[in-house]
Amino acid sequence: TSFLKRRGFAAESVAFVNFEEELLADLLAENPLVVAITTTYYVDAQPIQEIVARVRRLNPETLVVVGGPHVYNLAAHPDIKMQDYLLQNLGADCYIVDSQGEATLCNVIDALRSGGRAELAKVPNLAYRDGTGSLARTPRARERNNLDENHVDWDVMGERGFNYPVFLRTARSCPFECSFCNFPAMAGEHIVAGLEGMERQFDQLSARGVNSLIFIDDTFNVPLPRFKSLLRMMIDRQYGFSWMSFFRCSNADEASFDLMVESGCKQVFLGIESGDQDILVNMNKH
Repeated sequence: TSFLKRRGFAAESVAFVNFEEELLADLLAENPLVVAITTTYYVDAQPIQEIVARVRRLNPETLVVVGGPHVYNLAAHPDIKMQDYLLQNLGADCYIVDSQGEATLCNVIDALRSGGRAELAKVPNLAYRDGTGSLARTPRARERNNLDENHVDWDVMGERGFNYPVFLRTARSCPFECSFCNFPAMAGEHIVAGLEGMERQFDQLSARGVNSLIFIDDTFNVPLPRFKSLLRMMIDRQYGFSWMSFFRCSNADEASFDLMVESGCKQVFLGIESGDQDILVNMNKH
């Protein structure tokens, strides 16, 4: 929503369709050009199918676009017929098959504005239903959206854009290459946001009365010096947040534990691995 509004598009967010069906119905009654559904936390088709079906019931005309990690993973399947089956099974009109996808979504909206659905053929990173009901594909053009230039601007989100706790990202991908995980290969190089942009987001959220955060970075405490600097900034600015995150145990020290406590850490999610060193080596755990 923030990415779109920065570029002059009208956009509204619905965070919990099960609890905000009236809001969803009101927004769909305005006949939006596009409904975009992200799949960040979905690992199977059912919840996505349910959201798509709900949108269709409320407004059969709007273009339903689905993107995010689940779609990107499906689009990586080596068998194109299986790809078609898996994507069409979700029930949407259009699928964004880039690991980021925000810029592609903007291009989709521009294309629809300028010439309707036929213009989708000119937008990279898509799989979409053509006139025959089959999936047409456009060439790939990998997105590289700058984290600092595109941090969430909470001031443009409006009151409806806030739900608690607030989920935040301070980095993209993961610097490690564990053998059992394809996330770094799918998400690209590990990139961290600058502290200035994070401070701006913290200031905005604090001014809105937000007091609880969840950091969704896969390795929030990597690199360690930057992690400590971020915590010191949170302490110095006296935000008073309670926060939780994913956490890599091997990338911490006593000083970081103290800073975590002082900055408001309440919980971390630990990756508990094998106790067998041979397996750790085989899995490239470092």
